[in-house]
Amino acid sequence: MKYAITHPEQGIYVGHAMGMAFWSLWDAAGQDCAVVFDTKEDARNHVMSWATHNDPDAYGYAEVGVAPDAHYATVADLRKAGLDALIGDLAITVPTFGHA
Repeated sequence: MKYAITHPEQGIYVGHAMGMAFWSLWDAAGQDCAVVFDTKEDARNHVMSWATHNDPDAYGYAEVGVAPDAHYATVADLRKAGLDALIGDLAITVPTFGHA
C-alpha cells in the first residue's frame, strides 16, 4: 500500500510543477494519474514542505493499492481505494490505447 494526499474541496493531489500544486477537482493539468507516497509520514512531510507550510492535519491520506515500486496511482487504483468522489478531472484524461 502507498498513500495519496486528499482534500475534501481540492480532491486528490496530482503533483506539482513550476511551484504550483495540481489537484483532481481543481486543475489536474491534463494528468491521468496521481502521485503516491511510500508512507503516510512521507506524504505528511511533503505537505509540510510546501512554501505555504500547510498543516498536514488539514489533509487526508488514503491508502492506495499499487505495485511496491509505483510512484503514481491510476484512476482504476484510486477507484479501488474508494476515492471516486475525488477523482474529478483525472477521469477525463484517462489515456486511450490503440490507433485512431
